[in-house]
Amino acid sequence: MLDPHGTPASGYDAFIAAPMSGLPGKGYAAGRESVLGVVKQLAVVYGMAQVYFAGTDITQPGGFTGEEKALRQDLEALRAARLFVLIYPDKIVTSALVETGYALALGLPCLLLARDAADLPYLLRQAVDVRARDLLPPLRIRRLEDTAGAAAQIAAFRDAMRGDEARHA
Repeated sequence: MLDPHGTPASGYDAFIAAPMSGLPGKGYAAGRESVLGVVKQLAVVYGMAQVYFAGTDITQPGGFTGEEKALRQDLEALRAARLFVLIYPDKIVTSALVETGYALALGLPCLLLARDAADLPYLLRQAVDVRARDLLPPLRIRRLEDTAGAAAQIAAFRDAMRGDEARHA
């Protein structure tokens, strides 16, 4: 069941952020298909049927809605998510980094999948430091692999966060 904004009543199992609008032509299609493959794997193999990915319905770069609508939709979906995942295949200027900051501010467990962790902004790389754990929610940086590998990493992160919840209940 969906609320008036299209959010599942039970919320989202995960919010996946990935570069989209900054990707050129064919790069957009390939990037989108890769993330959609992860979303499908999460649903079919790992039972994560409610995953938010803004690119699900945006089939081409020109299909983006206005900034205000997109921002509102993404922020509402982040508030309804149980965990956040950044899929960051290359060093690129992207709104997905803004979504990462918002997820951290909301206290969502965050998994950052990057081909090279050095491509992430400095403060995100430093956020996994032991000295910052009292200020931030759980945060992990892992190497971005293929579709199946990324889905497995996300499911393992979800399971680890569930285990943490059970120990603290």
